[in-house]
Amino acid sequence: MSESLYEISKDIYELEALLLEMTVFERADGLDQKAIEDALERRKWDKKQKIESMLKLYHSLNARAKSADLEVKRLQALRDERTDAAESVKTYLAKYCQGENWDFGCGSISFRASEGVMEVPNPDGSYPEIPEEFKRVKVEVSADKKAMKEALKAGATIPGFYLEKRNNIQLK
Repeated sequence: MSESLYEISKDIYELEALLLEMTVFERADGLDQKAIEDALERRKWDKKQKIESMLKLYHSLNARAKSADLEVKRLQALRDERTDAAESVKTYLAKYCQGENWDFGCGSISFRASEGVMEVPNPDGSYPEIPEEFKRVKVEVSADKKAMKEALKAGATIPGFYLEKRNNIQLK
């Protein structure tokens, strides 16, 4: 019995929809892998057909992810434009109100005094050296995994670390 392209496409589309509806927790529990296995088991395909169908599904999902990335960037740009416009209005109001408080039904404008330390640039445009008693030092410690990998390959033993052999899949 030969299956139509429509039936095959419909099954893959339904699997795609199912995978997209799954929560992070369902994926963590392995339900996504089970759904893929179940969908492919219903089809009496050979290994090549199953792999080709899953590769097409991968490309489809990856295209949707790229599309979502573009939409996120578009929305972030829109957010930034609106935030900048709102800040322009706020700057104008601060200048126009000249420290005078205003109260309306839609909101209010008020001012409060504050203080801040400002740096005075040197005549050459550089900034003064911060005195030692006012310096704050931040230290960040992280593993140099590239150096560790080279040392482990050379036969070194690093307590708590080992070199793992991997076989990474590449889809094109």
